Amino acid sequence: MNFGRVNAEDLYLTAIEEVNDRGGVHGRLLEPISCVFLPVGPTDGDRVCLELTEDNEVFVVIGTTLNDQILCFTEQHKTAADVASGMTPSTIERADAPYAAIIDSVDRRTNSFLTIMTDHGVLDDATVGVLGAVDVSPESYHTMFAALTDAKFDPVAGLIGGNAEDLEASAREQEVIAELMREAGVNVSVSTSGVPLVMANMRSAGYETDQWLLSALMTGRGLTEDGIPFDYLDGALGVSNTLLGSSEQPTLGDDPLVARSVDDLVE
Repeated sequence: MNFGRVNAEDLYLTAIEEVNDRGGVHGRLLEPISCVFLPVGPTDGDRVCLELTEDNEVFVVIGTTLNDQILCFTEQHKTAADVASGMTPSTIERADAPYAAIIDSVDRRTNSFLTIMTDHGVLDDATVGVLGAVDVSPESYHTMFAALTDAKFDPVAGLIGGNAEDLEASAREQEVIAELMREAGVNVSVSTSGVPLVMANMRSAGYETDQWLLSALMTGRGLTEDGIPFDYLDGALGVSNTLLGSSEQPTLGDDPLVARSVDDLVE
């Protein structure tokens, strides 16, 4: 897999530029306002939410939100959102603004992940370890761990606790996890987090595995910015969890949920 060096912000800005070159949305040009945040703990995510909704009063938010951070936009500030985040029944019910996500349900993508890896023999005779972080995506971690357990793979647990912005505490905790996985003889490591910091901490702990199975969100410039050389992930497999490229899902333009969201925004 070619991880490349594409920054997500560049992709969004390029897409907005393309929309504006075609005349904008119903004759109105889009004005992008970019914000970046530390995806560990809620504090920096809340800061960005307030900056966008209160300081800049944006009309719609695009990008990535973690866990329940989406509610700061859709519930507290009634701001429309089209994000790369997993919808849950709770976030859908509590949203007080148009809200769409391009990531499929956790159960569906976990089952698809297992089917693909099993069909291709990636998990044959494997001792599997699962990495995740409470601050990032605990639902993805727990669902993957349960699915592997149900499939009789007896996975080794690698969930770090809620350390909020204490990055040193996270690094220390992952050193312990790295040692547990070495002792258990893990040779296939599944990362349920899209945050490169998780991978950087494991590498700093001297952790090596025969095969990395990654969320496709792990790709991009963040890997090299966190000091991870590409050869550390040589041969890694990334699994996309979006509607794009799925033969069982409609294209975004034909998806009824997307169509309803667009209608709401136009109104």
